[in-house]
Amino acid sequence: MRRGTNLLLAIFSEDRGASLLTFAAFAAFVLIPIFGLAVEMGRVSMVRGKLQDAADAAALAAAREVDVSAWREKGKIVFLPSAYSEANAYVYQNLSDLAGKGIRIRRVRVSLNSRRGLVTVTCRARVSGILPLGMSMTLVGRGSAQVTWLYK
Repeated sequence: MRRGTNLLLAIFSEDRGASLLTFAAFAAFVLIPIFGLAVEMGRVSMVRGKLQDAADAAALAAAREVDVSAWREKGKIVFLPSAYSEANAYVYQNLSDLAGKGIRIRRVRVSLNSRRGLVTVTCRARVSGILPLGMSMTLVGRGSAQVTWLYK
């Protein structure tokens, strides 16, 4: 066993071409995939941030869609039917640039809680091409807003 190890060391220490070949193999099988993973994780982080921004903007937009006359007459928060469409419009408007990058918006969920005056928006996006082998990942962004402008 020791003789084989010494022979291997002798070959690599004397021949610079073999050393270069060893480094090239190391780079090809270790460094390049790590670099690719770092690039993809940066892409995932960017998409996650955009999803969060879009969900927050959509929640704020939907929180503005309150029936003010119902608030004045009954003191209750009643969301207008347009709250859903406003939230969806804000999500798709904020994420329109992702379509060309292989990222699809999967679902937008808008939850309106009239009793608490709370709007919650959840958006999901599928990011394809993550990592080698064509794997994909679903990312989620959640945003919420409380209707407080009526109380001022």
